[in-house]
Amino acid sequence: MRAVLRSIDLGDDRDWEAVVNSTPDPWQAAQSFVVTVGSDDSKGGELFDVWVATPAGKHLAVDNLGQFRGVLVDHFDAASVRSSLQASIEAIEADSWLGVVKQLCKFMRWEYQGMDPTGVWP
Repeated sequence: MRAVLRSIDLGDDRDWEAVVNSTPDPWQAAQSFVVTVGSDDSKGGELFDVWVATPAGKHLAVDNLGQFRGVLVDHFDAASVRSSLQASIEAIEADSWLGVVKQLCKFMRWEYQGMDPTGVWP
């Protein structure tokens, strides 16, 4: 089973491509996105939050431990964001959807993350 990027948005009604392409400094930028990711054997998908940043902008997207968890792009423009997200997501394969999710959670946050009382889910 392989992960497939289904959609990208900002989690609101703004056009993500227009927002990204109007970034004042495309060499030092970071933005959080909501992506829908599914598997190559289904039509649906689940939501993940992911930061995309340039190397000079990743300090804008660190977690409370001071670490960046996301996808890096050399230049912050819509084509680079789409290409990097697609490459990062679609490189992931596993025997099950849970296996895919566990790998995705290394650089994204799953919509159900932390909700499993058994501790089996990421």
